[in-house]
Amino acid sequence: MKFHLGPNSFAADDTFAVVVLISFSLAYTLIYWRALWLLLLRKDFETNDRILWFLVITMAPFVGLITFWFLVQGRAVGQVQPQADEPTDLSKPS
Repeated sequence: MKFHLGPNSFAADDTFAVVVLISFSLAYTLIYWRALWLLLLRKDFETNDRILWFLVITMAPFVGLITFWFLVQGRAVGQVQPQADEPTDLSKPS
């Protein structure tokens, strides 16, 4: 089998190689689009965070997806409590 995509061509004599290549391409595409969809659904990210993760996932395809799935997906961001400059005395009523 021979495939042409623009100036590039891919030749595979084995049907198994073609099936593996198509399966891998389909699986990667599904994982990529799922990661982007979940990135859009995150409410705890600001616009800058979303743009940054989009660039990481897109520009570093395998490393970006692995990083996204292990560092971001499923992790809840806790509320950060503001730290007081001075210690407060809780014994006095306000």
